[in-house]
Amino acid sequence: MARLAEQVQGERAARIALSMIAEPDDAATGRVLARAGGVETLRLIESDDPAPGLARADALLWRERLAARITSDLLDRMAQA
Repeated sequence: MARLAEQVQGERAARIALSMIAEPDDAATGRVLARAGGVETLRLIESDDPAPGLARADALLWRERLAARITSDLLDRMAQA
């Protein structure tokens, strides 16, 4: 299966996806998003690259938490939103 960041087209769609997998006011996602933008934040969730604004341990927990919320129907839910 292709990674989510490869399937999402553009910053707006990336931010919609992030709003569906991250809790409102998620500080970790907010820090990464502010430094990297939406598309790159999605890519970072599914990679092992350093996440700007997060310590390594925090990035591991952040990825684990958000990656679990990326479901196969996410793109369909985005299209309905």
